[in-house]
Amino acid sequence: MIMQVTAYGGTRPVPFKRVVAQSIGFGPTRTEAEVEATFTSAIKFIGCSSPANNVMPCLRSASLGAIVSAINRIPVTQPSQFAPVIEGPTGFLPGLPSRLIESGNFSTVEFIGGHCTNDGRTFAGGPPEDFVTDADIKRLVFSRWPAVSNATIVKALALYPSPQISGSPFATQYDRAWTMAGEIVFTCLDWYMAENLASRGVKNVFSYAWDAPNTVLYNENPYLGAMHTSDLYYLFSGNTFGNAGNTFTPFNASEATLSREAIKYWTSFASTGDPSSDQDVHVPLWKKYVDSDALRRMVLSRGNDTVTVSQMETVPGDEIARCRFWMSEDVTTETRI
Repeated sequence: MIMQVTAYGGTRPVPFKRVVAQSIGFGPTRTEAEVEATFTSAIKFIGCSSPANNVMPCLRSASLGAIVSAINRIPVTQPSQFAPVIEGPTGFLPGLPSRLIESGNFSTVEFIGGHCTNDGRTFAGGPPEDFVTDADIKRLVFSRWPAVSNATIVKALALYPSPQISGSPFATQYDRAWTMAGEIVFTCLDWYMAENLASRGVKNVFSYAWDAPNTVLYNENPYLGAMHTSDLYYLFSGNTFGNAGNTFTPFNASEATLSREAIKYWTSFASTGDPSSDQDVHVPLWKKYVDSDALRRMVLSRGNDTVTVSQMETVPGDEIARCRFWMSEDVTTETRI
């Protein structure tokens, strides 16, 4: 979704009117040199590296198995994803997406954006016992963000006070780590998108936090809580994707109740731009992100067999402060978001 709305700096229309963006996990944007190194490794594995003028014809005739095998064998020191790189003013991606959004160079669409409340636990870099000191956070959380400077990490650690500091909201080093890992991109990018769409005058802008875990993954590792992709488990009627082995687990009654509620929110928004336009009377009204003088989001959560405990909440001020840090120009230049 981020790539679509920032494509060509927003100078060309996008092929959709509204979007539901779930756990926007963008970044870091790869440099041209990084992508070129990945491509070079892949063509060597496939056997298409020479002669130079035969690379593309050779790749076109290679088997799918050879291509997949080559991608899977790319050294871990090189980026494993093939994604757009910054190409300059006339290219598909003329700048870092966060900077294009900040400057207004993106396409506006009606928007629901949100994240799973424990997205960061999936991407913290290890289980709770791996996080004992600040050094553990630096080593594990920032392994995904190798260009982030020590100075920025020091500032980040100060924004997430150690549990040894009186008044810290974090009970453990792991709590600091997973909150940070989630907010660097998942939590803060949906907030950032909502903020900028609303400031551009888009009326139908909504936000959410998904607070019900994928039951299959939770039973395997309870410490993950409402981990990344938990929303998909409910929105696709119990189909668990990717990190749960593409299994299907029938819902119990309370899961089915949340699933019905969420699917109605999603489909109502897709149809009308209002997630509450076709909801049952007992389901909470999903208010817009900008509601009077408050910034609001829906927290979706399981209840009992007949009703959920989903409710609106005000986006916490300390979370917004941390997101302003992560989305600042100085920091996004290093995270390349």
